[in-house]
Amino acid sequence: AGREAAAGREAAAGREAAATTGDQADEAADEAADEDLTALDELEGLVGLREAKAHCRLLRDAVALEKERGDDPKLKSLSLVLTGSPGTGKTAFALLYAQLLGELEVLPSGRVVRVTGAQLQDGGVEALEEVLKGFDEPGEGGLQVGDVVEARREGTWGHFGRIVRHDTSPRARPPYKDSYDIHFGGRVRFELSDGTSVSRRDNDFDIGVRRKDIRAKAETGGVLILDDAHQLSTSEKAARQVLYRLKEEMDARGGRFAVVVAGDEKQL
Repeated sequence: AGREAAAGREAAAGREAAATTGDQADEAADEAADEDLTALDELEGLVGLREAKAHCRLLRDAVALEKERGDDPKLKSLSLVLTGSPGTGKTAFALLYAQLLGELEVLPSGRVVRVTGAQLQDGGVEALEEVLKGFDEPGEGGLQVGDVVEARREGTWGHFGRIVRHDTSPRARPPYKDSYDIHFGGRVRFELSDGTSVSRRDNDFDIGVRRKDIRAKAETGGVLILDDAHQLSTSEKAARQVLYRLKEEMDARGGRFAVVVAGDEKQL
């Protein structure tokens, strides 16, 4: 009986040690994950903003869980409305929040545009259109053969195709060195007179496309910070048109575009 009791105590101690080791491993993994989130560390250093900080921690955990499940974190809404008196840290938080979205890899890193309500009030929809152009600049990341990309053809975007070749040969002529060949067509089926059919690839190619004229889907979008949004006077038609146009852009871009609206809580 004494030996059985001793064995039981040893087994229990082993289970406790294993549980402790598991908890320590989980804590170490969390700490390692947070090491890459410098924005979250800086947010924690800000005075106050308790609810905003809690939101960011929940976002970090949700994104990690969705990635583990194989879901797309971009399917969730990432936009925010921040209200508060002047000097309460709305702009500082908005900038760090935008940085955090990049570090979490749910939006392009570093693609943040800040504009004030007064700028849009004065410039109207035309000013907003200029701002939105900043979310469609090509990136600098590597592309691979087989990637579906958007290309600029004859000065206009909106042409989607698949990369079929990336010329990295040192012997390539200067115009084609480090360029991409992109196939835009699909497959075309031809009916023959004997009742059979054959299919051929539509030879719609661009050869020697430069990186500056290509963007991957993940490279578009970003964070628009609308600061001092209360300066937009919604009693005026021009300001309402700006907001309608902004809503259209949010609907069109979906999870690839986050808008952080910040303003005085008494006026917004």
